[in-house]
Amino acid sequence: MVVRVIDIETTGTDPVADAVIEVASVDVLADGTITNRQSTLVRPGIPIPPEASAVHHLIDEDLADAPPLMNAIHLFRGADAYVAHNADFEQSFLGPRLGEATWVCTYKCALRIWPGPARPQQPGAPVSARLREPVRHR
Repeated sequence: MVVRVIDIETTGTDPVADAVIEVASVDVLADGTITNRQSTLVRPGIPIPPEASAVHHLIDEDLADAPPLMNAIHLFRGADAYVAHNADFEQSFLGPRLGEATWVCTYKCALRIWPGPARPQQPGAPVSARLREPVRHR
């Protein structure tokens, strides 16, 4: 079974009006080994709004030579299950392009583990509210 942890960055939150600008993933084997690390920038075909750039720090010039999503999505197909924090968001942008698969949402899992006031911040909360140290993934 291929379990792929996946994350995206986008030009906004509306899968109809906005576009993917970065996709990254790793596969997790049954023994916990992480393999098949991959990521790609994606040329969205629309300008990146300043509000979105403020979140992911990517600007139009960063994506000028990137492939469009239709030329990059094959790198991320083929998993039996996709895992994402706020999976509904990733699935709304990528789901149909990735084919049939199970989706697991780590945010919803966390809510079940921490149902009270000590639970983690909601997706979209400022990073500074969720992290003590900045985390760089690029």
